[in-house]
Amino acid sequence: MAVDESAGVKGICRAIGDELRRARERKKASLADVAKRTKINPKYLQSIEEGDFAFLPEPYVRAFIRAYAQEVGLEPLTMLKPLDRVRERLQEAKFLASTQPSPRRVRLLSLWSRVKSLVSGRKSSALLFLAGALAVGVLVIVYAANYEKLFGGRKTEPPTPASRTQEARQAPNGDLRLDLEAIGDTWVQVVADDSTVSDAVYARGERKTVRARRYFRLRVEDAGALIVTLNGRPLQRLGAEKQEVVARIERAGIVSLTTQGWRTENSPVDVEQYRGGLRRGDL
Repeated sequence: MAVDESAGVKGICRAIGDELRRARERKKASLADVAKRTKINPKYLQSIEEGDFAFLPEPYVRAFIRAYAQEVGLEPLTMLKPLDRVRERLQEAKFLASTQPSPRRVRLLSLWSRVKSLVSGRKSSALLFLAGALAVGVLVIVYAANYEKLFGGRKTEPPTPASRTQEARQAPNGDLRLDLEAIGDTWVQVVADDSTVSDAVYARGERKTVRARRYFRLRVEDAGALIVTLNGRPLQRLGAEKQEVVARIERAGIVSLTTQGWRTENSPVDVEQYRGGLRRGDL
């Protein structure tokens, strides 16, 4: 696959998606056919073909591209190589930006160099006095610019559970706030007042806050991997580890909870299906 790496991240992503689409069309297969054989949600395959790779964290996107390429007869490593080069360039750019001196430091060094040159070239008392005055002026400017940073007050402490509860009680009347914390990888869909506000894989340690006026409906692939808090009040665990559940949450708490199977053929891919196949080099 020949990709112009100077085209930028968006251009490279579009080129990968176009190559996969053309390979699929050569095999006279539809997106539904590829989704059925790879067990990947068709909307994710559509995003890949359009060059939009922001629908899931990078490890899952790479796994989807790998599976898609194998299905349509392309070499997976060849398809992923341009993304690796883009990542290297982004890391190099971040490193160079972090090593550049700040404009203020450059100006101060330039001023100090001029003062040293003036003092070393002339030994008269008037010039020495002028150099001393300039040095004092620089110190005053630096002190004034950094006063708030040095003496601006006490360090802000992180909010305690009690303060979070108080904050939730001060929320507008009728407003429900749901805090979700993943203690393991799991797929979660959140519906707030009939609108889907989240449909993604939550990685271990990831947190998200959503709001609603009347109720929430959660679909969780691994109930044991999710901690739910309503308006600062921790709720009961939704279910056991690896248990798929659907829960309705209102102001009173969890009003309904079912563990019946709800996944369909077009439901998002199982996280466990790809976690075992990812090597450290793929991340």
